[in-house]
Amino acid sequence: MTKEAIQKLEDFILQNDDLEQLESMVKGFNLFEAVAMGRQEIKHSATLSFLLDPSKDHGLDTYFLKRCFMRMAQDISNFSPIDIDCMDLSDVKIKREWQNIDILIESEQADLIIAIENKIDSAEHGNQLQKYKMTIENNFPHIENKFFIYLTKDGVSPQKEADQEIWTAFSHTIIIEELERSLSMKTRSLSDEQKMLINHYIEFMKRHILGNSEIATLAQKIYENHKEALDIIFEHKPDERAENIQLIKNFISTKTDVTFDSTAVGVIRFFSPTWQFGKVKSTGWGSQGRGILFELHISTEMQAEPIKLAIGVKVENHLKNDLLDKIAEKLNKPAGKKGAKWTVAWRSKNKLDLSNNEAITADLQRFFKNEYQIVSNAVKEALDEINADRNETNSSPV
Repeated sequence: MTKEAIQKLEDFILQNDDLEQLESMVKGFNLFEAVAMGRQEIKHSATLSFLLDPSKDHGLDTYFLKRCFMRMAQDISNFSPIDIDCMDLSDVKIKREWQNIDILIESEQADLIIAIENKIDSAEHGNQLQKYKMTIENNFPHIENKFFIYLTKDGVSPQKEADQEIWTAFSHTIIIEELERSLSMKTRSLSDEQKMLINHYIEFMKRHILGNSEIATLAQKIYENHKEALDIIFEHKPDERAENIQLIKNFISTKTDVTFDSTAVGVIRFFSPTWQFGKVKSTGWGSQGRGILFELHISTEMQAEPIKLAIGVKVENHLKNDLLDKIAEKLNKPAGKKGAKWTVAWRSKNKLDLSNNEAITADLQRFFKNEYQIVSNAVKEALDEINADRNETNSSPV
């Protein structure tokens, strides 16, 4: 490193009051950072459902719910802000993950249904939105006013034109604007704990999802004033993906009932030492040709991924199908897709949050506590049955 580069780094540290201010702000406690919310849609939906529900102890009553509905209903309904403000929502129910719909708002008295599909990073898949619409139509034929809201960071529309005609694009920016307004209007009646909860969620969303917080503004100012020094730092920053892979490997290595198979580029594979693979083999995959393994992919984009139970490409097709059927039966789940080149017998319920070390550790602890042993036992039993069947077949008289 040149003397000039070293001088720029020293100036960056010694002559940078903004950096000290930024460090102080980042180190401030935030409840939603503490629980490792990250970009997990299910946790964001849970928080938003709580704040929209007048029966919950957040102190906003129906104010936040009505303000959001006013913004949602603009230009797509005959409801005026006055109509919405006067609505009787005393019977309103806020449901989470009802029929897989992220948030459902239901009021018989207001003759109203609002379905919200909440997206943080992922896009809709398949005919997901069409299915949700049909579910609403079939279950609430008597409700006249039905609204379908597609909630994203930037208020983008669904991908399919047919969905765009039904689902109204709405942004998290507006949600946070209305939450700030609600906090301001209700602040005198809110307890310190309620104010803290709402403020923490607003700041978390601005900092981690919307990118328009005071922290983001200060960070941009620092970069503009110290671009050359920061470029030097970025050039020499640690490989975050490699660090995460090592963290995951270190965690798994503490488990006595887990054995590593191999670690390819960005892929960690492991299995239970109780599994007897027998004829379930797949050459060119894994270190010993084992035919079924747990897999975790760590992409270069550091996107969250579920832990998968994968079957090797070169496992004989009839053995693949037997494995899929037997594992599905034992887990009481639908069987994985047959005939696919890359066959997945099972996926973890939640994706692994790669946003920070605490989140990774918490998700791994949850997986090994709630899912690993159940799935591992199902695979062991399936392998034992398949190998027993083949042994009987091989020993049968001709």
